[in-house]
Amino acid sequence: MIANKKKVKREGKEFPILVYPEKCTGCRTCQVRCSIRYLGEFNPFRSYVIVARDHGKRTTALDFTDDCTWCGYCARFCAYGALVLKKSVKSGKGGR
Repeated sequence: MIANKKKVKREGKEFPILVYPEKCTGCRTCQVRCSIRYLGEFNPFRSYVIVARDHGKRTTALDFTDDCTWCGYCARFCAYGALVLKKSVKSGKGGR
């Protein structure tokens, strides 16, 4: 499954977003927010976030393109807790 892939460290840092695909509803808010912020257009399919839904199995997988800047903007707008910034979890603000 895509979401289980471990992100490569960049400059000694770990990927700052925790991914909980079982909480994802497939609303694509993360993709819309990312595409507007980085591409200046409403186009979730060009986003740096990948939401892959399997309607037959009723599952959703989440992943990020290599262009992802690790900014966490997608996690700020995830209403279901499928994407959570690691620092939010440590401070008790995330992990719904």
